Amino acid sequence: MKYSTLDIETGKKGNVLQIRIYNKDFGISSFDTWDEFYTFLSKNNHLPCYRQFIAHNGGRFDYVSMLYELLPFTWSASIIMTGSGIIVCSINDFKRRITFKDSIMVMRGSLKYLCETFNVETPKSDIDIENIEEIFHNNREEFDYYLDNDVISLFQVCEAFQEKLNLKSFPITIASLAMKIYYDKFKPDYQFFDTSKLDTRDADLMDLSYAGGRVEVFRKGEHAGVNSYDVNSLYPFVMKENYFPVFPAIRGKEYVEGDMGIYECSFKQDNKGIPPCLWIKGENGLEFAYEGSGCYTSVEIEQAKKYGLDINVGYGIFFPKKHKIFEKYVDHFYSLRLSNKENALNMICKFLLNSLYGKFAERPDGTMLAQLTDKEKNVYIKKGIGFSEYSEKMNLYLVETARKIKHPHKYISIFTTAYARCYMYDFLVKYADKLVYMDTDSIHMTGVMDEEFIGPELGQFKPEYSGLGVYNGRKQYIIDKTLRFKGMRTQGNLFHEKITYEDFKEMLDGKIVTKAYDTFPALKTVIKKGEPCKLTRTSKHLKSSDFTSNMVSA
Repeated sequence: MKYSTLDIETGKKGNVLQIRIYNKDFGISSFDTWDEFYTFLSKNNHLPCYRQFIAHNGGRFDYVSMLYELLPFTWSASIIMTGSGIIVCSINDFKRRITFKDSIMVMRGSLKYLCETFNVETPKSDIDIENIEEIFHNNREEFDYYLDNDVISLFQVCEAFQEKLNLKSFPITIASLAMKIYYDKFKPDYQFFDTSKLDTRDADLMDLSYAGGRVEVFRKGEHAGVNSYDVNSLYPFVMKENYFPVFPAIRGKEYVEGDMGIYECSFKQDNKGIPPCLWIKGENGLEFAYEGSGCYTSVEIEQAKKYGLDINVGYGIFFPKKHKIFEKYVDHFYSLRLSNKENALNMICKFLLNSLYGKFAERPDGTMLAQLTDKEKNVYIKKGIGFSEYSEKMNLYLVETARKIKHPHKYISIFTTAYARCYMYDFLVKYADKLVYMDTDSIHMTGVMDEEFIGPELGQFKPEYSGLGVYNGRKQYIIDKTLRFKGMRTQGNLFHEKITYEDFKEMLDGKIVTKAYDTFPALKTVIKKGEPCKLTRTSKHLKSSDFTSNMVSA
């Protein structure tokens, strides 16, 4: 399928300097305003290359600028979002729908990184982005060269991506592509259990048993001689190595030994010399506790019994049949990755391996922003589809959406994350007296890990960072020159004040540290404030987390 790539450059006030698009059929086209671009679309949307556009990180910038300018004048646009970003949007004013995709939903990383990864003919060029407006007015040749290269290089990257995987069209997300490949080529001849028709109690059982990775500071403070270790492809590893339940599913009030299942449980862990084994969903989010109740997989229940927990199992769903459903998928893409370490297939395979499992837990309900005619409103009312006005000026409504999920097998996602937590927990117990921190697939500890666990294979660990570290909270740490602080920009080309080692120590002492950084506002913020998508400098007050861990020796 044909498409064009798109990029824009704006001034510091959000004013459009230039809009640039590129495709192989017609080359480069330039526009001074979004209104001019809209007029161009109205005349040319009969051409396939002008019915689909791709911009890198377009959902956080390019399309926000476009929609802010065009929504007051369009009459049929729709926007599907994830968090604060746009997944895909469309303008339906013409005979043919115009769709706008974001390539970062498929290929993570900066455009410069992707150009290097795919070794494209026209790489992204550099420019003094802080003075882009001055360059635009005083050195148009340099400006045009920079913007031309952006759209051409992105086109070459997208084209190379499709060629590597033999795709006829560019996907919307990497997860949807992973699922399509799995079902087309690797799904075993086993029937999966359909969770879309569960009654309320069983649906709640599934919801309550689904949790993500373990993120925990076991020993808050400053530590010398810290070493961090990451697992090689944790989720692909547990997907390959383990059995997963398949159809049928049976409901019961007693735990069935040997069968895979998900059950309501209460538990108590007397051994507090090791980290808590099971988790609860509380006011601190996913929290590992020595006592509580929840819904857990048989994998977690068996591990809890192994470490001596007193666990009472109640109502649940169990599966008499099980199968290794991901073995061939993981083997294929991991082997492909290992044999292509020096080219783009390595990156593509990594994305495909890590994006599949979560797709099984996709929700059928959601919301989208859409412009509605009176006729469409009446249809929605008759069908019982809810909607509410979001912006009178832009005739924009928040619309409830419901769609049929082709793969409603949430328990597959549930067991994948449970296997991963259980795999990591055995290492937490082994190194309980050395633990400092963990984040899903990594462990930070004083001392060193045994050599037998370190290596290049799936599921083995690799050393990452070492040195003096300060650990303030979940996703709040600095070790050597590597740091994380959730919600705060710590890298990238946009301005951000550096968070220093001393800052982390001050926060550890209870002080609040203020840092400034630049960001582009999300679409909903732009609509709400009625201001263009412009670079905004904001400040964030940073402090040490109140909650870190329930581990007694933490």
